[in-house]
Amino acid sequence: MKFKHINQLQYPKEFRILPMQMPYEALKQLEELLTNLSKSIHTDNNPSVDQVINKDFLAEISVGAWRLKKKMIDTKTGEPLNEMSRAYRHLESVFITLKNEGIEIQDHDGQSFDAGLSLKVLTYQPLPNIEKEYVYDTIKPSVYLNGERILMGEVIVATFQK
Repeated sequence: MKFKHINQLQYPKEFRILPMQMPYEALKQLEELLTNLSKSIHTDNNPSVDQVINKDFLAEISVGAWRLKKKMIDTKTGEPLNEMSRAYRHLESVFITLKNEGIEIQDHDGQSFDAGLSLKVLTYQPLPNIEKEYVYDTIKPSVYLNGERILMGEVIVATFQK
């Protein structure tokens, strides 16, 4: 049993914290599912993409992959965490497959906020010393299929403190 930090061994077994286990097989199956879906869409005798694909399903797959990616990367460097590097490769192939199929996942973190943006604001977070309103945190990214929005992003906006 591997522990993230050796100091975990000083605690009783029931209090030790194990590193997060990633579902490698689940990522592999998702990768295969998307690859097979891609192949079936590109055959000439198939109906249009709108008739084959459930857009809500694609949006949920995209959000799930985006959330998983956010948990697997170091926020400071943008690189995958050491313990996540094996699973991250499979996740990257999922993102490549989604992109090849016309799916764009847009994270809004740090983006300047304007009331005219097509985003669902869940709450406003007052913060001191900010120059302009911006997206403080993305709860759900915006998802587009061939340029058409299939899921509106949900965000928390940093606003001026009163």
